Amino acid sequence: MSAGWRPAAARISAAPSIGWLLLMSLWLLPILAGFGRLTWLGFAVIGALTVRTSWIITSGIYALAAAAIPFLPWSEAVTWGYPALWIVGIIHALIVSPSWLNEAWRRRQNGLPWFRPAPR
Repeated sequence: MSAGWRPAAARISAAPSIGWLLLMSLWLLPILAGFGRLTWLGFAVIGALTVRTSWIITSGIYALAAAAIPFLPWSEAVTWGYPALWIVGIIHALIVSPSWLNEAWRRRQNGLPWFRPAPR
């Protein structure tokens, strides 16, 4: 056996399947279906799976924004706040999604789990 031999990596194709892409994109469901109220949950999922601080902080910012909207002083805050948060979250998720998919696929090709274990 040579040092570069990886049996798991040999069975993995060069490009991910549609099924794998759909499975790994399930984190988008709370963002798309939450109408601004659950945007934080999608970013919390990928932040926890990758242990990436920036996505965890982003999740916290979206959670604070969603919690603060009903308490804003102007009368149309809920009417416009959640849809605005929803649209911003969708755009942000579409920007972040390729990075998440590339990282997960690269880890899979290297024979590692698609999530990053928490530091000890």
